[in-house]
Amino acid sequence: MTIQLFEQRIKKGSATADRTVGIGISTAPATTASDIHEWLVTKVAELAGVDVNHIDANEPVAFYGLDSVAAVSLSGELQDFLGRRVPPTLVYDCPSIDAMVNYLSAGS
Repeated sequence: MTIQLFEQRIKKGSATADRTVGIGISTAPATTASDIHEWLVTKVAELAGVDVNHIDANEPVAFYGLDSVAAVSLSGELQDFLGRRVPPTLVYDCPSIDAMVNYLSAGS
């Protein structure tokens, strides 16, 4: 996804339930930290081209080769999955999956 498409999604508020992204990852709103964790591990593994068992949730996702475009794309897809706004800088502010889960599930 390009930055322009990401910006269009933010403007449109494009949270669409019951859609599928990538390899069968549901975009229905997540309600638990476990749902968010599972989605992030699966998505990072998909983007990195590795098995989910090779993803360490404590490692920065950059460790798996995600560049800035992939990071913004991840934030956009996560926003769709959650059905709420996610800052495009999330991966920089919270570099590991565990940090993102903690941030996103705080106050839920």
